[in-house]
Amino acid sequence: MAVTRLTAFTDTTEQTVTAARAYVKGIRVFNPARTATGMWVQLFNLANPTPGTDLADIVIYCPFATSNTSSFAVTFPRIYFDTAITAFASDTTGGSASAWVSSGNTGYSVEVYWERA
Repeated sequence: MAVTRLTAFTDTTEQTVTAARAYVKGIRVFNPARTATGMWVQLFNLANPTPGTDLADIVIYCPFATSNTSSFAVTFPRIYFDTAITAFASDTTGGSASAWVSSGNTGYSVEVYWERA
């Protein structure tokens, strides 16, 4: 299983996990500053999606605002992405193009666990 760690998202700019067909196995989001804002992870089965315009295939809410934890994880039973896997972290809603980059979120990262198809 491969792990891709992503940081420093910018508005409307997703990050590539893999440009090949693959299975998503899970995500883990680290929030070491324990900021009081929740965030959404969006995963796309597209090579170059535009967050806020293209619909994400998976959207997961990480409730940091209510849990005050430093990490959040979700596992999947191998979800097939036949084009590519790209990810985006949003601070407003699951379909938003506004990146989770406020100054209090220093040090956060999104890890995507996947394996080649």
